[in-house]
Amino acid sequence: MTLPAGTTDYHFTHGSMTIASVSISADGKTLSASFNAVPGNAPMKLVQIPSMSKELSFTSAGLPDVTDVACVESLDEGEHKLKAYLCRNWTYACYPNMPNSRGVLMMADQGGREINFKELSPAPINCAVQLSNATVTDAAFGEKGALVLTSGKITGGIYPEAMVGINTIDNTGKVEITGGTFDSLSCYGECTISDAVILDCTFHTIFGEGKFTVSDTVFGELPDDIETALAAGQKLSKLTVRNGNVTAINGRSLTPSVNAIYLVGAGTADITLDTDVLSINDDAELENYNKNTYAKGNVLHITGNNDGKDILVNKPTDIGAVKPLSITSEGLPDRTGVEPKKMSGEGKEITLYEGLGWKYAIMSGEDDNHVQRTESMIIITSPDGSSPVNLNSREINPTQAALKSDGITLQDVTVTSMYADAPVELNNAVIKSGYFQREVSLDETLPMQ
Repeated sequence: MTLPAGTTDYHFTHGSMTIASVSISADGKTLSASFNAVPGNAPMKLVQIPSMSKELSFTSAGLPDVTDVACVESLDEGEHKLKAYLCRNWTYACYPNMPNSRGVLMMADQGGREINFKELSPAPINCAVQLSNATVTDAAFGEKGALVLTSGKITGGIYPEAMVGINTIDNTGKVEITGGTFDSLSCYGECTISDAVILDCTFHTIFGEGKFTVSDTVFGELPDDIETALAAGQKLSKLTVRNGNVTAINGRSLTPSVNAIYLVGAGTADITLDTDVLSINDDAELENYNKNTYAKGNVLHITGNNDGKDILVNKPTDIGAVKPLSITSEGLPDRTGVEPKKMSGEGKEITLYEGLGWKYAIMSGEDDNHVQRTESMIIITSPDGSSPVNLNSREINPTQAALKSDGITLQDVTVTSMYADAPVELNNAVIKSGYFQREVSLDETLPMQ
């Protein structure tokens, strides 16, 4: 084992016997030891201790630079070997032999100081960073990167994953966010959010604790209890693309894509569609929505009006770039000419096809019994965000085939008629009529009519 500088009266024991007591000066240059007994099978070796005063910096791989940093290793072998690198103001722990594992950088209380991680790292950060009492002014985190801020502020940056407000003692940390783009944000304790873009957000309450306030922010998916989190005077608007989908917000991909996102107050974002932006609320002059809104091709830059009204992008009759739903004689969406998207996660490989008002996914991987399986899923939504869908119409289903897959989800849509030879789940959906050969389940939905 290795003892760090500053150690005072560390006791080496053998059974119940104290063999020696060791102290090391704060600068790591002086060692004092007293020996009581040294068994023949308990050798001791004095080694030079690296300096622990190294300032934090990152490598071109987005990981902490641990060159010449004191290291403690576990006795495990192979992928379970843990390495911990120790400095006065930060430590870094990782499993270097474990593929796809994520190291953790823990920083001391920052005393309220500002930190710009872009200035510290030449590449996107690819480890978890945990700190408190800091103002993070800017950051770029990579695929394996995550920010855990127990208290403090975030004023900008890009975060694939962030957890804020977690206090290791009582889960009541306080965090203020006034900017930044987050793929996934989990909020605990007391969290105030403004001028941010958040693709997926969760408000957590532990033992009833949790206070969340939101203003002037754009959400890719609506968080639960958002209505109670709106700051005074803030209103919520739904933006719907009526001839296509939103594929990215502020350059961060939405997979799968959605045809609706949400603006709180005067939230601002660059929204990428899979079709060109032609109009807002049937008006081709986008500046008539407000002077801060404009488009370049398929990218819409928009600022909310804070009026609580729906924002309708393009007309349902506009020809989009994505394929409308057409059901083949095999009971599957026609994927001819549709470019698949490849994804992976949790040991599964996913191939996703997306069109106008539909998605089809093929998932392969091991189940809980380590048996390799392949499953498919069909998701049906309204092509324009509001119109009912007749899945038995000659236009959509010319052969009158029953939909077939391992599962069908109806999401935010009214289906006037359908045939299904697969389990059907309704999520905020209505079925007027249909013929079903498998079970139908309701999840947070209106009653089936």
